[in-house]
Amino acid sequence: MFKYRSSILIWFLFVLILLYQAKGVLYTEGIISQVIALVELFICSLFIIKLLFSLRVSNVVRILLLLLIVVSLSFVFSPKIVYASFIGKTNTFTFFREIIGCILPFFPVYYYARGNRMSLLPLRFFLLVLLIITILLFFHNYQDLASEKDSIELTNNFAYRFVGLLPYLFFFRKKWAMSVICIVLPLVLLGAKRGAIVCFFFGVFLYAIFYLRSDKHHLRNYLVCLILLSLLLTLSLYLYNTDPYLQLRVEETLEGNTSSRDYLLNKLILHWKNDNDIVHYLFGFGFCATMKVAGNYAHNDWAEFLFDMGILGFFLYFIFYVLLFRQIKKCNSMQIKYAFIMLLMLLFLKSIMSMGVMTEPSCVYFILLGYLIGVNELNKKNDGKTNTTYLF
Repeated sequence: MFKYRSSILIWFLFVLILLYQAKGVLYTEGIISQVIALVELFICSLFIIKLLFSLRVSNVVRILLLLLIVVSLSFVFSPKIVYASFIGKTNTFTFFREIIGCILPFFPVYYYARGNRMSLLPLRFFLLVLLIITILLFFHNYQDLASEKDSIELTNNFAYRFVGLLPYLFFFRKKWAMSVICIVLPLVLLGAKRGAIVCFFFGVFLYAIFYLRSDKHHLRNYLVCLILLSLLLTLSLYLYNTDPYLQLRVEETLEGNTSSRDYLLNKLILHWKNDNDIVHYLFGFGFCATMKVAGNYAHNDWAEFLFDMGILGFFLYFIFYVLLFRQIKKCNSMQIKYAFIMLLMLLFLKSIMSMGVMTEPSCVYFILLGYLIGVNELNKKNDGKTNTTYLF
């Protein structure tokens, strides 16, 4: 079994990302968060240059670089201020920062993981600290919403952030992973984000399959899994029955109420059909054009890429998922394979129900993605040996 060595720079990068995520709780958003973001993006950009001079890199690296180029060109050649009927005057740089902040951390993590210079310890540290920060942000946001709306009818977008932590649980001992799931479950339900709830239960279901198949103690695993799933189901039903707003959200979903998502998509599709400019079809209507036409973001990565960056952007994003799917077949460890499947599934669901790469907090998916692809390449060089040493 070979050893991994963690670079100090990867620790520093993770600390920067955590500090940026903590804006609004540890400090007021402003100059501090901007400086942190600039340093983070500068470091990540250096690793893009390093990888450009590498002889062999994953095809995922190439497609992400092409996506970044297309997004950047779309931003550069589009208006920097747009006026949306729902959200008002908007600086498009904010949206551009969200996208690049989501994707760029992939590159340094991939670089270090494939070079045998990153252990699991930084990832575990990142998950545990981010879990604490996300809980603080969740309740801070909940209090702000309650004071503004003076109502129990609140949906908390931070519920989606808990979902992004689930793929990391494959690299913890089972008892710790189950503990995290039990802590996060009531918060996801309290957030009342229907997409987050669906994604969360998909993730838990997949982890249960991994739990049952992970060792030879099948009977014991089935009993433990049955007991824990029963407890989670009981807790979910209790929270559902005691939360009238959550009940209302579920009823609205069953009735086809999608919080104006249908309106946004229908308006974008109608505008697309009625346009006869081949340039718009190929290269899109410009960065953040969805806001000008529909009054808001599409809340759907696929619609956003197609409308803003045309068939070119949509095609590159589609190829990105095709390459991720093909990566699953190359996984030589069950631990890595299941983490990859869950990551792909959750990111894809989020790209449809909300925003995947279009929001900076989704960097948690790309950090783990860089690690998984990098370590998988490293394992192949070392005859399929995988480091599964646990700290917790």
